[in-house]
Amino acid sequence: MSKVVSVLSCVAVAALAGSASAAVVFSNNAAPGDAFTNGTNTSTNPLTPGAAVGMSGWFYTNVRNNGIVGVHNDLPRSGNGSARLQSTQGPGGLSSKADIEYFHQAVTGNFGMGTLGALSTLSYDWYKKGTSAASQHAVLRLYVDSDGLDTTTNDRGYLVFERAYNSAPVLTDQWVSEDLFSYNGGNGANLWEVRFGVGNFDTAGNWQPISTWSSPGGFTPAPNGLNFNAASVIYGVSLGVGSGWGTYDGAIDNVTIGFTGAPVYSWNFEVVPAPASAGLIGLAGLAAARRRRR
Repeated sequence: MSKVVSVLSCVAVAALAGSASAAVVFSNNAAPGDAFTNGTNTSTNPLTPGAAVGMSGWFYTNVRNNGIVGVHNDLPRSGNGSARLQSTQGPGGLSSKADIEYFHQAVTGNFGMGTLGALSTLSYDWYKKGTSAASQHAVLRLYVDSDGLDTTTNDRGYLVFERAYNSAPVLTDQWVSEDLFSYNGGNGANLWEVRFGVGNFDTAGNWQPISTWSSPGGFTPAPNGLNFNAASVIYGVSLGVGSGWGTYDGAIDNVTIGFTGAPVYSWNFEVVPAPASAGLIGLAGLAAARRRRR
């Protein structure tokens, strides 16, 4: 899968200041929110019309075969919404896929959020409906550049978290708060690597705890994997479902990533209030102002 990130700064230019409080990412549409989909077998990219979630740096990406992703009010978490993720078998029996991804460059103009060696906080909330046929849950991926140089593009990939590689059950019909540093006695959850243009390294021995990936020597999955280590740079965060899963229905919210000695980035997905609600809020404010003048 190719990543179209070098030109994203033209899509969104507003700066997101990292802090301990969550930045709200609003849907593009009023309630019930967004439902971005794509019926073809070709994955969408961040420059697809409608893929940008406002100017937040988040994008609906890698959507194909009738997968659906969107900030929606069907499964609210910390407010009136969350990022809904759905997959089906798709046309012709092809399994669908849908992701929502944050690209740091799109907001700040700079690729790097921080290094793997400085990564200190990583968490998100996920919900899986019991009607899902798929055994998986919505996964979290770190978008990583091996050497941390913007000028080289063939050394990038994902580090992927799934409970299946951490001997943890996949719960249904409830929100799960996932702290990836709570695994392996604080050494961090086991992650496996995807190398763009090469494929997955998710076989036994290739998944390692965060502490191994973020060590000075790092880890290199065999064969032909990338070496990710303490100096490797995180360019963004991805969450998604599908690609061989079958049917899935769920959501994610409250994504948080932080680095030692640097700000914490946290996002809460919410639905834009309906125009009628916004009008009522405005009228209430006007009434309050009149009372103050009296």
